[in-house]
Amino acid sequence: MAIVCAVYLVLLAGADFTPYAPPAAPAPSPVEGAEVGGVKQEAASADTDKQPNIPLGDLLRRPQFIVAAVCTSTSYTAMASLMSATPARMVNVGFTIAVGADIVRYHVIAMYVPCLVTGDVIKALGAPLVIVLGYVQMAMGILCYALGSSYGLFLGAMLLLGTGWNFAFLGSSALLTSAFPPTELPRVQGVNDACSSALLSVGVATSSIILEDASWTVLVWTHAALTLLGLATVASFSGARAACGLGAKARSGGDEGGDAKPQPAGLVGVDPPGSGRGGSALAG
Repeated sequence: MAIVCAVYLVLLAGADFTPYAPPAAPAPSPVEGAEVGGVKQEAASADTDKQPNIPLGDLLRRPQFIVAAVCTSTSYTAMASLMSATPARMVNVGFTIAVGADIVRYHVIAMYVPCLVTGDVIKALGAPLVIVLGYVQMAMGILCYALGSSYGLFLGAMLLLGTGWNFAFLGSSALLTSAFPPTELPRVQGVNDACSSALLSVGVATSSIILEDASWTVLVWTHAALTLLGLATVASFSGARAACGLGAKARSGGDEGGDAKPQPAGLVGVDPPGSGRGGSALAG
């Protein structure tokens, strides 16, 4: 194991983490520059090269990042902490270590098998709704823990925690990657991963302490609170986004009048009324 870790560290030290930059387009010939206006073309390329990166603080204040960071951290921490403590709890109530290992095995299957369809579900329902569905499943799993200590309840809790984590975690990742441009995504993704890893480490490290010094009930309800925090966060984001959408529709309806038809979303380049080319003409 030590040899494997040493080889991994050597490879990691020699890795190149420089962000990929596509090759620059070839410069136009002098004849082409003269035809299209070489001075203007050179100025435009210079402006493009000088575009600064968005400050990291501005990126981290966006609602999409806050929601993704909170949901990634809370779902991962609640799932992993309860997963690590469940075998110990099962042994404490009379089950064998082998039975506890089987429960964790089924849990791991439930964590990753849904990946075959989670992407399609996110495309169909949207990332926020998939996150909500994931937290609902996790809450149902935690409820199974609270109802008793039978084998069926342990198995149901582990399965629901696995599938719920899959939906919540992948939905949060999809929300994060869709909200930022590719040039800024590596920095934002790094901060998000650091936040989730930090909370995960604290949660897993303290789960055994809570189980030993307090009780199983305290551990369960602690991570139930984390689940509710994530659910409330994504629900607030979805509600605020829906309210903004309704407000925008109301304003556009008031500006256009009652008989005007709404234009398709994402339509750009449409001339305003009275511009001389027809306000209702569609570009392209």
